Parts: sequence; C-alpha cells; structure tokens
Amino acid sequence: MSADESAHPTPPPVARTAALMHRGLGLVFLVAAVSYWTQFPGLVGTRGLMPHDALMRQAHAFPGVGFFDFPTLGWFVTGNGWMHVQCALATLGAMGMLAGIVPAVSAFVAWFFYLSLVHLGQTFFGYQWDALLLEAGFLAIFLAPPVLRWRLRSATAAPSRLIFILVRWLLFRLMFASGLAKLVGGDVTWRNLTALTYHFQTQPIPNAVAWYAHQLPESVLRFMTGTALALELVPPLMLFAPRAWRAGAGIALIALQFGIAFSGNFAYFNLLSVVLCLSAFDDRHLARLPIVGRRWFAVHAESTPPPVGRAWPRWVIVPLAALILVTSTHEVMRRFGLLPRQGVPGIRTVVATTQGFNLVNNYALFVAMTTSRPEIEFEASRDGETWRPYRFKYKPDAVSKRPRQIAPFQPRLDWQLWFTAMRPCDRRSLAWRMSERLLAAEPSVLRLLDEAPFGDEPPAMVRSTLYEYRFTTSEERRETGDWWVRDGKGSYCPTMGEAAAPGARGDSTP
Repeated sequence: MSADESAHPTPPPVARTAALMHRGLGLVFLVAAVSYWTQFPGLVGTRGLMPHDALMRQAHAFPGVGFFDFPTLGWFVTGNGWMHVQCALATLGAMGMLAGIVPAVSAFVAWFFYLSLVHLGQTFFGYQWDALLLEAGFLAIFLAPPVLRWRLRSATAAPSRLIFILVRWLLFRLMFASGLAKLVGGDVTWRNLTALTYHFQTQPIPNAVAWYAHQLPESVLRFMTGTALALELVPPLMLFAPRAWRAGAGIALIALQFGIAFSGNFAYFNLLSVVLCLSAFDDRHLARLPIVGRRWFAVHAESTPPPVGRAWPRWVIVPLAALILVTSTHEVMRRFGLLPRQGVPGIRTVVATTQGFNLVNNYALFVAMTTSRPEIEFEASRDGETWRPYRFKYKPDAVSKRPRQIAPFQPRLDWQLWFTAMRPCDRRSLAWRMSERLLAAEPSVLRLLDEAPFGDEPPAMVRSTLYEYRFTTSEERRETGDWWVRDGKGSYCPTMGEAAAPGARGDSTP
C-alpha cells in the first residue's frame, strides 16, 4: 500500500471524476449526432447513396427479424423528416449530458437515438468508434446517479463505483486487445516495426502533420512503431493496479491518443478514448491539476465519500455488471483463441441476443496496415471528350491540395471511399451508386462535395478512374509545391450516361 493510500484508508472519491467523464461522453455524442445530422441526407436519406427506407423495406421482408434483432425506429417510421427528429433527439440528449440535467435520462436518450441512427447509417456508420461510443454510452446511463441535476463543482451524488470500474474495463479491452491483435493478427508490418513507415501516408484522411511525419528517417518511424505497441500493451495492464500506477497508465494512454490525433483525422475516436482514460483517475488525482483541479476537485477530494443514497440500486447494477463482465470476457477470450470459435453455448446465446444493442463489442483498431493508397477520381463530361473532375472536401484529389485537420468531425463519404478503392467495382459498390447519383446531379449528394464540374446541372456522362497516391518527398515538394504524387491505374467503374460510347466504358466490368 502506498503512503497516499495509507493516509486515505477509504476508497478515494470518484463522484466529480465520473461527472466529468459523463460530460465528456455527452460532448462526444454531441459531435457524433451533429455530424450525422449534417451528412445523412446525401448518405442514407431517401435520395441518398444508400437510402434508409430501402434498407427497412428489405428488413421487413425477412421473416422473424424485428426490433430486438435490428434496434432502430426505422421499423416504425422512415423518411428524412423522421431522421431529422432522431438526430434532434440524440443532440438534445447529448446536450443534457453536457449540462448535467437529468443525466441518466439524457444518456439514455443520446444512446438510444444514436443507436437507431447507426443502424440506419449502414456501412457509413459501421466504424469501431461508433460501436465504442454506443457501449460507453450505455454504461453512462448507469454511471450517472438518478438525479435531476448533476453539478460538476458540487458532485456529491454518488455514481456507481462498479460501473466506473466497468468503464475502466472497457478502456482495457479497447487498448490491450488492439495492441495484442497487432502482434497476433498476422500483419507483418507491426511485427517488423515498419507499420508507421506506411501509416501516415496511407491513413484514410491524413492531415498536414502526417506529411512531415512521413519524411522522418525510417529508424525513427520504427522506434515510434515500437513505442505505440508498448503503450497499447503495457499501460492497460496497470489500470487495475494501485492508484499511482493507474494514474501513470492513464497519462501514458492519453499521451498516445494525443499523438494519434496530432498526426491524423480519426473522427471522435481520440476524444472518446481520452474521456474513457478518465476512469484511471479519481477526484484526488484530478485535484492536482493546475487551476481547475483546486477549483473543481480539491474540496471533495479530501472529504469522505458521500453516502450512496442516490446511486442506482444494487439489484440493478450488480446483474448488469455481471452480464457485461461475463459476456465481454467471453468475447475477448474467443477473439484470441482462448475459447473455441463457437464459444460457450449459453454465453454465446446471450451475446447474440444483445448484439444489436452494442452492449459488448470486440476492438482491434489499426490492426491491418495498408501499404498503398488507391484513390477514386470521379469526372463528368457533356460531350464525351472534355472531362472535368469532382472535388471532395477532405480526401486527396488534386495533388496540390493541402491535407486538412478536420477531426473530431468525420466526413463519412470521404472515409468510405478510401475502403471502396481497395475493392473492385460492381453494381453493389459505393462507387457505382456514387456515379449514378452524380449523373443525376442529386443535390443531397452534391452537398457532400467541395465542387461539381457543372454545378447543380447534370452531366451527360460520369466516369471514375483509379489512381495510386503517395506523399511527395521533401525535394519534390520544394520543386513543385505539391503534397501528393499520383499514378493512373486505369478506369474503375464503367462510364455511365446515355451518351457513353462503347469505347468510353473502360476496362472495368460491372
């Protein structure tokens, strides 16, 4: 036992730390909901790339499938108007969490409506941080005490310490599983420490810092790769150690997240991860923060923890915690081969039954390192001879375009096209749907772009071409001012449009 623990024999209070974490999750929900709100018409609106109403018509056609298999309000109402309502309610719940107003109810509203929206978002909202936010958001419902107001500076309403520890367990699973998967998942670039020699250049949406990081000597990039692996594997093991070790682990994991955020655009993942890292601390730790620590945490940090009178009752928390702990442990063990692939029958049934609600997820972030950067360029023409490109707001297109810092906002179309370029084009692919919507000059889709060749007017033809991009070297950039070099790899999807001549259709097959 440390000297600090000897001086404080009672468990250190976590009321204000939990209140701060709850507000942090509210901020992440707010970013996620508003981001969804601004993009959904072109992505999954009724005239978007993957209309949600068409998805629900297909869902209704499957016998025996219902709300508990695919939990979304789309079973009952569809249409852009109702999508706006769901976005508004998710935003309202997030704002309630931020303000500490009926925090448990606000967390439920944010979680439930974002869950509904994620299912309707299909492939555009299938990222691991979407699942992570939903899992953390569900815990946030029970982390907050059932009170009308949870004030940060006078947070004496006791949160559930068991749920607080489950948030820490979630952080452990996120970080340690991601690190372990890199070593056992078969990607040689992590094992030979070359992953970061590719990462900065091939990540979905690089920022300008990534260009500079890519210019570092290979020995430095190898050292950084090893450091990243060490930070994912070692600090998580200390999250359940004594207080000082936990705090050190929290600081190390936060430093890792700042490093990732500084050199790339990974939506709200880094912000969410930092919020989860707060579970490594308690009120006495945060009381040591300069300025805000003494103002918000010092008085309560030195006091005896308040009675748990306004916390959730144990008959709610204990079964819930047992369910999450057992099922999540089962999934981690199954993921790494410590259990048969089919798992333990009874537990696997529970996991399958609750899977749609994202209560427990497996995480393995950045495990497969891409070593090249294919990009799709869409072009339009009115005569079949002169072609002009569509310009995106964030993904690389013009070689002179400076990479931008946009996180925590995630441009879902730009991101998803990064994945699309790695697969052949067919009628089900996003690129095919994109070409169709561009040919029709669909306004909701055009609003997701930076520039359309003919404005709101439809072109006669649309084609797509595949390029391979790489960062310029320092010498190339000094000579040209460009950030990128690209090489053409041929046509991607067939040319679309009534005026498309057979010879203009390229080599791709539908």
